[in-house]
Amino acid sequence: MRARRLQTQRRRTGSGLYDVELRSRLGDLSGLANSSYVFGNPSPGFGLATDNVFLQGGIIARTGSIGGIEMEAGKLYIGAGNHANSDTGFYVDSGSNFSLGDKLTWDGSSLVVRGQLRLEDGQNVQDAINEATASNTAKSLILTSDSQVMAFDSASDNTATPSNIIFSISQQNLTASISASNVTITTAQSTNVTGFDFDTLQ
Repeated sequence: MRARRLQTQRRRTGSGLYDVELRSRLGDLSGLANSSYVFGNPSPGFGLATDNVFLQGGIIARTGSIGGIEMEAGKLYIGAGNHANSDTGFYVDSGSNFSLGDKLTWDGSSLVVRGQLRLEDGQNVQDAINEATASNTAKSLILTSDSQVMAFDSASDNTATPSNIIFSISQQNLTASISASNVTITTAQSTNVTGFDFDTLQ
């Protein structure tokens, strides 16, 4: 029994009997094998071949290609279909694997980036980190003291040992020097300590 097919010829290309242009075919597409109607497929099987299809509802498919994006069971890709490989420009699958060539890859637990990361202004991220941490550009304040404890011999003793504690502030790569107005000393009762001396060493 010959397979049935529906063929619609909508436009003539000349005055002859067979001067017609195929516009659509539904059913057996074997007569269109290797043609542009089926994108060169040698075994198109049964289906629909036409220019445009307008559907209302969902599409469920196991394989295919849409706009160059290939589809197989559980994965989409552009290229050869290999995860984390330069022969596949885009890859994603149901196992949480994702990749853009071999430069950015994700295997469900680890993200690997091969190449340079750049900030919005175009600066290389590694250069920015190096600049921020370099000894000649990194900005810092270091606070030290010559003692952390002021001791009293007894409950009636009003003279602490030591009687003074010296705090030292070292700064690096700051445009202005630390002054007394930048320093606030607060007691455990949340009151500010006043009358302390502040010396700037050059």
